[in-house]
Amino acid sequence: MTSFKKELLLNILVGVILAIIFAVSLFYFSQDIIYYSNQVREVRKALLQRAVDLSSLAFIKNQYDQKGKFYLTILKNLIPSRDQLLLDLSKEIQAIASGAESFGVSFLEEKPAENNRLGVVVLGINLKMNLEDFKKFLENVGKFRYILVIDNFSLNKEAEDRYQISMRARTFFR
Repeated sequence: MTSFKKELLLNILVGVILAIIFAVSLFYFSQDIIYYSNQVREVRKALLQRAVDLSSLAFIKNQYDQKGKFYLTILKNLIPSRDQLLLDLSKEIQAIASGAESFGVSFLEEKPAENNRLGVVVLGINLKMNLEDFKKFLENVGKFRYILVIDNFSLNKEAEDRYQISMRARTFFR
């Protein structure tokens, strides 16, 4: 073989080896490129979802700022302070029990307001009245200025049309 043929064969062999190395590395890198492009797509989807979540959160916060504070103000108007409740409660309950022959309110227990929780006052209410006046009393409790929850009550007949009524109720303060 002549040196020209040897040189040509050597150049062709080097070219083929370089082409094989290039093809193998191209295949290997294309697999890596596919893998990393899939990861980029997943991260992009996660970022888009976070963006949607953040916009939803911003919308909810905006709604709270606009409407929540309004309702909080209403709630503060409905739920009195502790001092206001203790001063006015028995007088106001007596006013809605206008048909009672006898009337008594006792404060049985108090749980103070803590953190974001309302305080609770447990009351004992004793009335002596007829059933029609008791029905009016219960209707007035439904329209009462303060939130009053009647936990239980007992009804004992004393005379023909007179009943002794004992109740345990709760009301709330801030």
